[in-house]
Amino acid sequence: MTQEKLKRAISLQQSGDLTAAADIYVELISVGDTQAAVRHNLGIIRLEQGQLADAMALIQGVFDEQPDNPELNGTPSVVGRALYENQHGEAARPWLEKALTINPADAASQFMLERVSPRDYLATEVYDPLASETLLRYSPREAETYIYTIDISGTCNLRCPSCPVGNFSSADRTLGFMPVDLFAKIIAKIKREAIVARPQIWLYNWGEPLLHPQLTEIIKEVKKNDLTVHLSTNLNSEHGIAELAKAAPTEIKISLSGFTEETYSLTHKRGDLSLLKANMYLLRHYLNKYQSATRVWVGHHLYRTNSDQLESVRAFCTELNFEHQPTQAFFQPLEKLVKLANNEVLPEDEDLLAKLLVDPRDYLKNIKNHRSGNYDCELRFNQTVINHDGSVALCCSVYDRSNMLDVKFLDADHQTIEKKKYQHPFCKTCRAASCDYTVTDVMNRR
Repeated sequence: MTQEKLKRAISLQQSGDLTAAADIYVELISVGDTQAAVRHNLGIIRLEQGQLADAMALIQGVFDEQPDNPELNGTPSVVGRALYENQHGEAARPWLEKALTINPADAASQFMLERVSPRDYLATEVYDPLASETLLRYSPREAETYIYTIDISGTCNLRCPSCPVGNFSSADRTLGFMPVDLFAKIIAKIKREAIVARPQIWLYNWGEPLLHPQLTEIIKEVKKNDLTVHLSTNLNSEHGIAELAKAAPTEIKISLSGFTEETYSLTHKRGDLSLLKANMYLLRHYLNKYQSATRVWVGHHLYRTNSDQLESVRAFCTELNFEHQPTQAFFQPLEKLVKLANNEVLPEDEDLLAKLLVDPRDYLKNIKNHRSGNYDCELRFNQTVINHDGSVALCCSVYDRSNMLDVKFLDADHQTIEKKKYQHPFCKTCRAASCDYTVTDVMNRR
């Protein structure tokens, strides 16, 4: 009877009826059937269902008992890929290594392993003086190398409600554009310090880079130094598209939300959807004309008001041969997110919170329940953020002057800037609220 049920469950699993198959496996386990096949197959289903902790408990148990079972040879690559895709690089690494031991020609596992392996320019751990403990580092998620975020435009033409430019008017922050000569000195210092051979240069943070009157000169300065140059833009500029395409930055991200004038105006306030669409066509035209190898991807911010337009945006991106990357819109800046985590809600933010697919208070609780607290924050160990006036910010998520480091980038070496980051009190506040940018553990809890 037991073997018949097992065969039935396997058949259901192979046909894609995972819920029915899982029910049979659970039933078998409940009556004392601990066959490796039962636990392994249920673990694979839980993996596909996103129940990672349960999945890993089951699968790891089977491998502990039968580490050399040839019938399990396909499992490490499946497990490694699932953990990798769910942003659990540290947990994925041993499974990917095992997959490559079994099949050295597994190109997908090799690629993923390279992305989650430790970076030689990063110490594997760091002492946090505010937490009085040593924290682990991990392979960065945002880029495969070190990032310098340089906000060349200290202003924006839109007032998006989920961005501090649109929702944090009381912040103490200066406006302006970075002079090209200052930018050149910053790039020269980055090259001279050589934290890594080729760091990424991001020409944006809270500002709109296309507003900078000398953007193409800035792009040329980066490329002249053999560095990659990345932009993020709302593409609501009436000029400069041809020049941008000809300058051929490494990467352009286009920020887009709604795909009708009504929905777009809610979440890209002051924006003009018709202008955005026209500029996307224009950008494609000039990229083709100048044979630019620029990678273009559309960051499609999903809200309750526009999630039904997903397929329309995807089709538009496909038409233009731009990558489409939908993502849930989230609440910024960090100063306000921390307050929200502590249940301090401002009346003017209620409307935005109602538009978000997931209330930040809910996902922050979930994050807190799935963190060991053993890992450092990527925004301080793999990124330096420079404002338009050359001053340095604590990280890319803060906005108010109180969270700047009170130092100019040209006046301090990398070690001094790093030390100031780890001594800034807001990091402790952020981490206590689980707002820090770090890894979520598969099994551990705080």
